[in-house]
Amino acid sequence: LAMAIEEARRVPETLAPGSRRQGVNADDRLRALLEDRDKAERARLTDLAVARLEGREEGREEGREEGREEGREEGREEGREEGHLEERRDLARKMLLEGLSPTTVAKITRLSAEDLAALAPPENP
Repeated sequence: LAMAIEEARRVPETLAPGSRRQGVNADDRLRALLEDRDKAERARLTDLAVARLEGREEGREEGREEGREEGREEGREEGREEGHLEERRDLARKMLLEGLSPTTVAKITRLSAEDLAALAPPENP
């Protein structure tokens, strides 16, 4: 035991910056330094993992928001197109009821003959 104590007293000061702790040998100090380094590295890796996860979630949220906005815009555009088409069909119905020829109505409304046929009431024999 006396020899171990004497050996601990002869440990170079470079392993323990600052004041020397009593009863701590070089192995203990080195082990503490390595544990501190490992602890700091684990903390750094944990911080990186958390940041990566937060970044992914932020990216997902941005992607969701962009997708929702694109969906809204597409919906608006489809609604406008459907509204214009319905308006043209209404106009075509009125024109047909006024006795205009289907050819003239198709030319003015840019509806196909099939669209006009679907609008016209069935003829009674």
